[in-house]
Parts: sequence; structure tokens; C-alpha cells
Amino acid sequence: MIKLHLSPTGGKKKEKGIISYTSGIYLLNTKSEPVEFVLNNGFFTSGTFFNNHIYVLTFDPTVKEEQILKVNFNGEIVKKFALGRSPRFEFRSITTSNDLIYMYSNDGKLLFIDTADNLQEIPLTNGTGKVFKIFPAYQGIHVLFYNGVFIQIKQNKVNSVLKLQNESNEHLISIQSKIKGKVLHVLYTFDKAYYGKSYKYEGLIRQYSIDDGSVLANFYLEKLDNLRLVDFDITNN
Repeated sequence: MIKLHLSPTGGKKKEKGIISYTSGIYLLNTKSEPVEFVLNNGFFTSGTFFNNHIYVLTFDPTVKEEQILKVNFNGEIVKKFALGRSPRFEFRSITTSNDLIYMYSNDGKLLFIDTADNLQEIPLTNGTGKVFKIFPAYQGIHVLFYNGVFIQIKQNKVNSVLKLQNESNEHLISIQSKIKGKVLHVLYTFDKAYYGKSYKYEGLIRQYSIDDGSVLANFYLEKLDNLRLVDFDITNN
């Protein structure tokens, strides 16, 4: 299995009076040496394998344009998709699902790229704010927003919109989220500005039903020295 890693920026450089920003693509294979491609195309945000190529989300200040770069396995850019004149897509707002690349912007636009390299927009009417994470799903995608809104999109149409049932007096910071079956798992940390540094819990993992947004379970994580919550995994048990 090949794993894809991105180096967001290697810094600014100037050649022949032209300023560019360098970022890297790293392909890691357990059976061979890692391969690195260095490109002068701005700040790489996110990437995915699709259609036998690497698709990289970037913002290039030299041309003031956010783009998707289609890169072959020789490190050559074979196509650029222009997305806008300012950064609108976060690193968690892109995924591959059902032979499409989906991208959800912070201003509520849902775009996709198909296997024929057509860039299209799916009309939406829900102004839901900033994307926390986008998930692949059967015949579509799920989108979770920082404000707790959860949208299910099926066959490129909004199938349902629900609000996660958090308490209004909770002060939680979203860190990571994953879906398994019909359950959404969200890792939160407690806002230290509200709870204080001496609060006994560092965070919690909360399970929600993706059918109605109700809370199924809470797993509180006690504070440990030098512990910083960044990720979690879901086992089969």
C-alpha cells in the first residue's frame, strides 16, 4: 500500500525575479524507498489518490488562486482545476467517494471532479458555516460542520440535515471525527479558557446516531501529563 503525505510549504524562493512557494508530495511504500516530488505551486493543503493520479488541494499566492493539481506518479502536473481567488477549502473538506472527488467550501459550495476530469458544482441551499470534516458514504457523502450540523448527501442531492444534540452550556473544541456504521464518533477537548487548566478531564469521545443526531454514549478522557488529544481509532470490538 502506498501512503500519501504532503509537506505544506518548504518556504518562499525567488528565481529570475519570480517568487514561488515550494511544497512537497511524499509517497511512502513499505517495500521501497520513499519518493518525494517538490513543486513550486503554493501551499499544499490536502491530497488524495484518484483515477491513477494524485490530486492535491493548494493555494498559490503567486497567482492568487486556489487550485486542485492533478499530478502523475512522475511528479508532473498534468492538469490544474481553478477553484477561486482566495482559500475556501480546508484540509478536512475533501474526500473520494463513489468514483468522485468531493470538495465542500467554507462558503457552502459543494464541488466534485469525476473520472473524466469534469469539475462541477452541486447546488445547495444550506448555509451551514465552516466544514469540520467530510466523509465518504454509500452513493454520496456526509458533511459535519463545526456548529454541529450534519448533512447527508446522496446521489448529489441533500438527503437530510440534522443538528447534533449537544448541550448549549458545553464548551467543547472539535478535534477529530469518524463514522462507523450508523454511528458518528467525535473527539472533543474541553475549552481550557472556560473549564480551567485544573479540570480533571482532557476531553471526551461522544457517539451520535447519524439518523437523528441523538447522543448514544460519552467516553470521558482523564487528564494525563503531557497528553495532547489529536486522533483516535475505532476497533472492531
